[in-house]
Amino acid sequence: MEFETKVNQQSAIRVVNLSKSFGAQRILDGISFDIAAGEALVALGPSGSGKTTLLRIIAGLDTPDAGALFLNGQDARQLSPQKRELGVVFHSSLDNALPKPDLPSGCEELIDFNVSLAL
Repeated sequence: MEFETKVNQQSAIRVVNLSKSFGAQRILDGISFDIAAGEALVALGPSGSGKTTLLRIIAGLDTPDAGALFLNGQDARQLSPQKRELGVVFHSSLDNALPKPDLPSGCEELIDFNVSLAL
């Protein structure tokens, strides 16, 4: 995704240089992306790579150490989690009830099926 080409378009979700640490461990380091209305983005990575932390920040359940977040062009720092009109569903209790996709051998450990975010 070409970040610079989308700057002039209003995004449903815009993340700019987002960073988050827990103690000495940097979880997110300068993450930037835009998601247009109706567009989908998939976050893949091993357990502990920051996927859930990123979604918690977007939903307003956690705060970044640095960077900016805009929802429909509005600075998300001005919005409580309730005013963001986002839904987050943590799937850990549903893991055995949900079908898993067929993945190529060796890819299973790269994908953590634990969180969904919906506008």
